[in-house]
Parts: sequence; structure tokens; C-alpha cells
Amino acid sequence: MRVSLGYMLIQGVLWGLAALAGVCCSALAWLAWTRAQLPYSENGSYLDGDVVVHEQAVAVYAVLALGLLGASCGAAWGAYCLRRKRARPGRE
Repeated sequence: MRVSLGYMLIQGVLWGLAALAGVCCSALAWLAWTRAQLPYSENGSYLDGDVVVHEQAVAVYAVLALGLLGASCGAAWGAYCLRRKRARPGRE
């Protein structure tokens, strides 16, 4: 069975987006984790030497990481469905 160039390109782009979103998700999750481990002040801030990180920033990092995780899973699912659609028997 011949595979069209369009299917291969779309599938490659979707796998690339899934990988990129997964790497960005991991980086943001790591950033949220490290910021949450900083000493906490009574003013509602995390102290990191000269840098002050507000409490809400950690939640924003975590929500962005979850959003990127969903985007990564969605792109991988789309590429997988495209591969299954292409490999369905009886199609020519």
C-alpha cells in the first residue's frame, strides 16, 4: 500500500508537536516543583536569594504544564489515529 506524502507530513508534524509539548511540559513541571520547594515567607512569596516568586506563579506554572501535557497527548493521539486510518485493511 502506498502512503501519500500528505499523510507522512501531517503525521510527522503531529509527532514533532507531541514531543515538543512533552519537553516543554517537563520543563514547566520541573520549574513549578523547584519554585514550590523554596523557603516561604509570611508575605505570600517564595524567597530565592534576590528573586522573589509570588505564590500564584507556582500555580500558573503547574496549570501551564498540565495544558502542555494535554496538548502533547492530543497531538500523539491524532498521529496515532492518522496511522490507524491509513493502515485500515481494504483501503486502496
